[in-house]
Amino acid sequence: MASFFPKPFNTSDSDTLVGLQKRDDLEQELSQKTSGTGSNPQQYLEQQIQVAQNQLNTLKEKINTLGGGSSDIVIPDFKPNNQKTKSFWKRIEYGLNVQSQKSNPFLPTTSDFTLTTGYKFNDKMTAGVGTGYKLGWGTGFNHISLSSQGVSLRTFLDMKLKGSIWISGGYEENYQSAFSDISILRNQNAWQKSGLIGLTKKYKIGKKAGNVQILWDYLSYSQNPPTPAVKFRIGYTL
Repeated sequence: MASFFPKPFNTSDSDTLVGLQKRDDLEQELSQKTSGTGSNPQQYLEQQIQVAQNQLNTLKEKINTLGGGSSDIVIPDFKPNNQKTKSFWKRIEYGLNVQSQKSNPFLPTTSDFTLTTGYKFNDKMTAGVGTGYKLGWGTGFNHISLSSQGVSLRTFLDMKLKGSIWISGGYEENYQSAFSDISILRNQNAWQKSGLIGLTKKYKIGKKAGNVQILWDYLSYSQNPPTPAVKFRIGYTL
């Protein structure tokens, strides 16, 4: 305590802080308590510290025997849910998904553009919905014609597998025919159903985030006409 509260050289003992025990008083009290041990106060304190150290070593050996590992306390590989500290709106994630079907090596016949809205339950799981528009490009360079070739409604669930690899699944309904009037979309029998499961690779380039998906549509075999069973998609986080 004397090292924490050093007295200036020009002060006297009467200037000692009120209630603070001086070194001389402490040594005198220890000398009285250790008068029958034949040791000075400093040796007595060192002996007590050594006894405490021996007891601590004994406890570590018991922990080693029971746990079979290091006696040091190991903090588990715990990662807190960073989303808990965020408000509802801060957990919302918006994205754009693009999928094309080519009729030749140079120009896709159609491209699906889908806007998605996902809610991040935690750092390892996101679920959401999306709506897409199928844009027709025509049949080639000699016949480029933009047209409405369909729409889609989607639900999805992404769960982190390892690193930047995620397991993705979802259910979709797609209207796969050209239309010029929105009222045509009310015919529920014209919608095709898709059940998807696959893998997503997420990546970052600077501040931009994106993903690449390969999905298997296990309901494609029951469609008439049949639709592709494997879907390849590219996504971007807005």
